[in-house]
Amino acid sequence: MIEEALKIKMGDPSKSSLREEVLDLEFKGIETKFSLSDLRDGKEVEVYVDKKTGEEFYKIYSENGPSQRLLSMLLKGVINVSDVVRVRDEYYSHHQNLNLVEASKDVKNEAKADLFIIFRVFGDSDHIYYENSFDQKTLKAKNLKAPIEHHNLILDEENKKLTIFDFHKPWIENIKISTEKTNAFYSYLEDFFEDLILDRFGEIKERNLVLPIIKRKVKMFLGLFSDEGFKMFEKMIKRSGVALDKKNQKDLFDNLKLRLEALAKALEKNNL
Repeated sequence: MIEEALKIKMGDPSKSSLREEVLDLEFKGIETKFSLSDLRDGKEVEVYVDKKTGEEFYKIYSENGPSQRLLSMLLKGVINVSDVVRVRDEYYSHHQNLNLVEASKDVKNEAKADLFIIFRVFGDSDHIYYENSFDQKTLKAKNLKAPIEHHNLILDEENKKLTIFDFHKPWIENIKISTEKTNAFYSYLEDFFEDLILDRFGEIKERNLVLPIIKRKVKMFLGLFSDEGFKMFEKMIKRSGVALDKKNQKDLFDNLKLRLEALAKALEKNNL
């Protein structure tokens, strides 16, 4: 009953963003978070809580707060990522309540698909899914309980849910991909993505499970990166706080769209 009431009040955080203008955050304390990538010492984080809802947030110390915020907005609705909010000119990462998130049909392969897209299209490589890397004895010895935090990825295998957070330094402000729209360049990008796919998903069985998820999500992203989508993209840039002039905004939009198109074609090639 409590979770159902929360769903009505908060909504599914994988589908909708928080209204940061109504947040009233107060410092809760410093907590040590353990993950599979930091089992020995853990990581200290400043935890803040919203007075009205009780939702928790972790303060972002990095200067890349605006870039993290923009990427979270771009991914939201296609890939489940934590909101990055700005409150009184400080940036915070939302700690999602996975009980409110809709279950995945295939959470392990969705995690693989999501991380591939985030890295190879949007340029953030600082997320890792440690599949079969740690046995249950190791987890119990370190007192890690479900859902397990991998590296900037929380995966609840039992309930088939996941969330991704902490976009360390995406390409947002430094993307350097040519926008030359020639057949030769398109062909290069398609071959580039085809090689990446075959290298990352070497086994046919794995490709058959992961690639349909990637294809579905790339199609959704291309809907956002339509010619009409640039106006919305501009609004996201402005809201995020990322400092890009008009030309660089359009270059970034075109670069991301080009990569999505090339990846879509690479997936179609040879029935990948």
